[in-house]
Amino acid sequence: MTVFPMIEKIFLNGMTAHQYWHRLVAPRLVERLADSRYQRIRLLPLPSTSPANAAVSRAVKYDLWSQAFCGLTYPVD
Repeated sequence: MTVFPMIEKIFLNGMTAHQYWHRLVAPRLVERLADSRYQRIRLLPLPSTSPANAAVSRAVKYDLWSQAFCGLTYPVD
């Protein structure tokens, strides 16, 4: 995050990714996340894109992922 200070959203692909984030990544970031610069970062767990995730229809997955990316801007070099 210090390398990419403009990060505002972190998308997690499915609940397994969400669980791994909280178990493996978040504990290492506790001190940094307490810094006000990181308070704006939103963690967004989204439904897995895996075909094995049949509980959520493809259309719903598409809508949720599209909404998550809506409004993102990319720096132009």
